[in-house]
Amino acid sequence: MSRITFLKVKTNQEKLVSITKIVERHFDSAQNILISTPNDQVANYIDQLLWRMTEESFIPHKIATEPCKDAVIITSTPENFNEASVLINLCPGCPPSFNEFTTVYELYDLTHPEKEALSKSRHESYLQSNSKIFMQDAIN
Repeated sequence: MSRITFLKVKTNQEKLVSITKIVERHFDSAQNILISTPNDQVANYIDQLLWRMTEESFIPHKIATEPCKDAVIITSTPENFNEASVLINLCPGCPPSFNEFTTVYELYDLTHPEKEALSKSRHESYLQSNSKIFMQDAIN
C-alpha cells in the first residue's frame, strides 16, 4: 500500500522549495523518483528548477519519454520509466497507477480556489482507495 503525503502549500515559493527538498531527500537515500507533470511545459519548468539548484545539492535528472535507468525522471506521461518507488504527482488528478509507488507526494495547493478544489478532489480519491494519507505543512 502506498503512503500518500499531502503537503499544504500556500505560495508558489513553498511549492518549489517542497519539490526540490523532496527530490533531495529521496535522492540522498538512493531512491528512484518520478515527477509526473500534466504537460511538457510543466516538465520543462521542473527540469529548469532542478538545474538551478546549487552545485552542492545538484541532482542529476532528465525528462524521459521512454524507459531509462536515471534516478530522477520528469515526465508528462503516466509510465513509471525508471521503476521509481517515489512519485511526486503534479497533475490535477490522481495517477491511475499510484499503488505501484511506495511513497506518493501531492501538493495540497491553497494558492487559488480552483487549485484547492483539485487538491480536495485528489484527497477524496485517495480516501476512497483506503490509502494511508498524511497531511503536513510545506517543506522549508
